[in-house]
Amino acid sequence: MPVGTKLGFSVFLNTAMAFGFKIILNWEAAAVGAQWHNLFETITIEENLTLGHIMLMMIADTVIYMIITLYLEKIMPGSYGRVYKWYFPLMPSFWFPRKKRYIEGDVTVVNQSDRFEPEIGCGKAGIKLINLKKNFSGKTAVDGVSLNMFRNQITVLLGHNGAGKTTTISMITGLISPTSGTAIVNDVDILENMEDVRKSFGFCPQHNILFSELTVREHIIFYSRLKGLDKKEIEEEIDKYLKILEFEDKRNALAKHCQVA
Repeated sequence: MPVGTKLGFSVFLNTAMAFGFKIILNWEAAAVGAQWHNLFETITIEENLTLGHIMLMMIADTVIYMIITLYLEKIMPGSYGRVYKWYFPLMPSFWFPRKKRYIEGDVTVVNQSDRFEPEIGCGKAGIKLINLKKNFSGKTAVDGVSLNMFRNQITVLLGHNGAGKTTTISMITGLISPTSGTAIVNDVDILENMEDVRKSFGFCPQHNILFSELTVREHIIFYSRLKGLDKKEIEEEIDKYLKILEFEDKRNALAKHCQVA
């Protein structure tokens, strides 16, 4: 079998490992053993593949499988995450995300539904929902919601179980993708730059997201890194919130040992 054909089959990791073990056994049978100095040497005239070739192919396989994994994660993220089009690597917007920030007046949200109270309209809207819609298997969970949430105000979504409250919040935070429509958070479109959106707000779910084997300090570090803060900013956040929560003495305590009275 030509060496090119063997290398082609070595794209499959199991095949590469089989070729590699065969070469190692041949070197052992020759009472020489696989060594660094014979890594790219053939053990016989008939053998045209070396252990070095196999090692390089396995490194290439790792890179190839990683790219495939990252690609599939984008187009089939599962229950959570934004779904990208299958051709997203060909889109310039993926490699060079738009940094456009909307200014007040660029986008006007008009809510004409009688399900919402009239907007007081004082201040700037921190979050704008624009005809936000989500369908699950043909069933509509959120039906074209348009809404302004103003800064320095408390906006409440009320509804029975299954009304779409959690689904709406999940779309705003990027946990799931909207079927249509969009939301603008602090002047950034969730469909254009979700990474910047996530840096500008926090989300507290219905249950505590705590890791029992992490300390209080490590929790703040973990979530600060998710926000994209640098090392200096993280240390400032640690001191800030430990002081606010009066948890200075619990800085290095495990979460499972912390109790709230």
